[in-house]
Amino acid sequence: MSTAVSRLRTPAQQLKTLAWQAALFGGAVFPEMSFLEHLEELRKRIIKSLVALAVATLGCLMTAMYLLSILVAFVFGKKRERALG
Repeated sequence: MSTAVSRLRTPAQQLKTLAWQAALFGGAVFPEMSFLEHLEELRKRIIKSLVALAVATLGCLMTAMYLLSILVAFVFGKKRERALG
């Protein structure tokens, strides 16, 4: 139970606070974690973020030449039409 909830005096106040937390956080009441548990959670999130960044970078690198060719054709195609017209 969180520190804020345990400081309350009556069970009714504790239940009201837990219901408020559940509504605020989408039904999740977060348990207290130690410092090392927080570091472990941070490590997992950093690893997931780096994997997602690597996948996005590889996807962009694989399609970069195709996207640039479309962009160049669009830009220079419009300029040629203006020059002819």
